[in-house]
This record gives sequence, structure tokens and C-alpha cells, in this order.
Amino acid sequence: MRHKTQDTRLRKKGKAGEPESRKVGFLAFWLSLLFCALCAGCAILAQPRSTSPAAETNLMRGTEGSLPRSFQLHGVPHNPRKQRGTDCAPDSLRMVLNYRGKNVARDWDIPLKLSEDITGLRGRSGGTSFYQMQRIAMESYGLPAFIIHNCDLHSLKAAILNRWPPIISYRSSGKSYHAVVAVGYDDERHIMLVHDPNYIRTEKIRYYDLGGASEHSIQRLSCLLVLPEGSTEEDLRRGLGKYVPKESVSELGVYPLLP
Repeated sequence: MRHKTQDTRLRKKGKAGEPESRKVGFLAFWLSLLFCALCAGCAILAQPRSTSPAAETNLMRGTEGSLPRSFQLHGVPHNPRKQRGTDCAPDSLRMVLNYRGKNVARDWDIPLKLSEDITGLRGRSGGTSFYQMQRIAMESYGLPAFIIHNCDLHSLKAAILNRWPPIISYRSSGKSYHAVVAVGYDDERHIMLVHDPNYIRTEKIRYYDLGGASEHSIQRLSCLLVLPEGSTEEDLRRGLGKYVPKESVSELGVYPLLP
């Protein structure tokens, strides 16, 4: 509405005898601003500061109830190409498995397993559940996998700091659910850094846009964590407890599937 009002004012000034060239100049200026805003999208947000690999070790030590204001996990591979169809969840799982050193190189490896009886059929719209991804991680690749419900943002950040990139699902543009891998965050700008299967770069999602049920103004989400071989639920809770209060960790709904 602001652009439209100013455009109307410019037209009125033109009728009052303002030179046509000046009127066109003002119009071109405002239209160029609007065009940049629409095309740039989230580029309007400044790129958050990333944490260098050398600084990650110090942050890994942590102190209970202490989270750095911003952090970015390096080394998580991007999806090598834009996702096909509704394969955002399989592609997100592939990124995490490759981060765990499993070398899942072929595009169809995980979608093929979804057609096997051990995982059950995909949803009516072609979607994939956390449970299906959890079973593939454990049964096909021998990695402990944990579905976490009632997960607050602090616990998600703590998982990233432990080098456990969570797979999260949120309503993309308010429509169907979309799976991404969280690799960092910035509290000053209120954004989560993610590897989106649709892009070969790090994307930004506002905390607010992640959605999730709210209890006492606290976002509650669900995620999938695939941990290193030999990890247990006790390791998971201990790792999260380095950065968030143990009371918060005890409220998480953790559903493990161990080899």
C-alpha cells in the first residue's frame, strides 16, 4: 500500500505541472526498490556470522545452560542437485548419512528402500515419515537414530553444537511439510541456517516460520537425530545437557532405535 500511495501522489504532482522526466525518475526509483525486494527475498536479511572450524572445538565443551548467540556447523554436505518430486526427506537423510561417512552416493538408494516392506509405504502425497527415515538409518546403515518430539529451539541448537545436525520438518509457505537439515543459527537475527534439498547452498529460515506447537510461548517441534555409531540415549541426553538445563532435556519425548 505504501508504494501505491506514493505512486498516486507522484501522479497528482505530475498533473500540477511537475516535469514529466522528474515524475518518471521517481517512479523508476520506487519500482526498482520494489523489484529488488521481491527478487532478493531472504537476501534482505544480512548473512549471519559463521563460526570457523577452528573455533568449533572450544564451543563443543559447553557449560550447562549456556548457548553461544550464533553458530554454524561446517562439513555437512549439500544436496548435489535439486530434489526430485517429494524427496526432501530422503535427500535430507542422505546429507546426514554422508556427514556420518556412509557415502550414500546414488540418488535412488534411499527412495528404493522406502518401497521395501521394512519401512512401510510412503504417504498418499509421496511424503516420508520420521519413523521411516529412522528405520533406514538404523537397519540399512547401522546408525542409532532418535525421533524427538516436544523439542524446543534451545535443544535444536544444542544438537547442532554437538555436531548432530537435526532433520526438521516445517510447513513451507504454509502448505505441505518440507524437510531440511539444520546446520546453524543466529539469535540476533532469529534465523536457523539449513541445508535445503532444493538448493545447493545454505538457506535461512526465521524461527517464527519453523512453526511448531507453542506452550507458554515456547516453540515445540519434532526432529530426527542420527548419531555416530555406538551412541546411546544416555549420550544424547548428556550431550544436550551441556548446553540446556537438564529440566528441559527431561521434557523431551525421545524415541530411540538402536542397532
